[in-house]
Amino acid sequence: MDEQLGAARAQLDPDKPLVIFDVDEVLCPSMQQIMQRWEAAGYHLELSSPWFQRCTVIDAKGRQLSTEEIDTLVYDSYAKLVVQQPTYPEVPQILARLSQRANVMILTNLWADMADSRRANLQAQGMDYPMVFWQGSKAPAVATLSAGYACYFVDDNVGHISDVAESVPAVIGDHFIGFARLRRLAGVAPGARYASNSWQELDARLTQWLDGVCP
Repeated sequence: MDEQLGAARAQLDPDKPLVIFDVDEVLCPSMQQIMQRWEAAGYHLELSSPWFQRCTVIDAKGRQLSTEEIDTLVYDSYAKLVVQQPTYPEVPQILARLSQRANVMILTNLWADMADSRRANLQAQGMDYPMVFWQGSKAPAVATLSAGYACYFVDDNVGHISDVAESVPAVIGDHFIGFARLRRLAGVAPGARYASNSWQELDARLTQWLDGVCP
C-alpha cells in the first residue's frame, strides 16, 4: 500500500490543491445499481442500514440470507458491477473541470482482484486520475497523500470521515452520499465539515473552496 501512495503522490502537481474522492456512493450510485441487479434476480433488500450486511435480504424463495451469504452476494455483485459501472451523469464533466484547478485523486476501498476492472471502467468514462486501492480506515492514506497540500476529502463512510477529521484536522471532510435514502439512514458523520446533498451542492462547495485556497 505504501508503494501505491508514493506512486500516486508522484503524479500530483505541487502547485495545485488536492481533492480526494471515494467511488461507491460518491462517484457511482453503487447501492442503487446493486439493488436493481438483486431485484432482477429475485432478491428483496429491506434497506435499513448504510451497510448491506446489516440489512435484511430475502431470496426468491422467501428465505432470509445469513450474514455470510450476504457477504458472498455483495462480493459477486461487485465483481460483475465494476466491469461496466456508470457514474452519476454529471461526474465526468465536473471532475474534468475541477482537474484544471486541482489535483483529483480517487481513494477507494475495494477487493484487490477488482482493482483493474474499476480502474479501466472509470478510465473508459474519461476519468483517468491517480487511483489508490485501500483497505480499512482511510485516515492513514489521506494523511500521506495530503501532506503539503490543501486538501478536500469526499467520502460516504461515517468512519472514514470521522477518522480523517480526528487524524488530519486540516483536511476538509465532506460527508457526501448521492443516494438520498442511504443518506437519511447514515446521518452526518461526527467531524464532517460539510455534508453535501447533491453533486450540484458539492460542485458549488468545491468551487468556493478552490476560490479561497487558490484565488
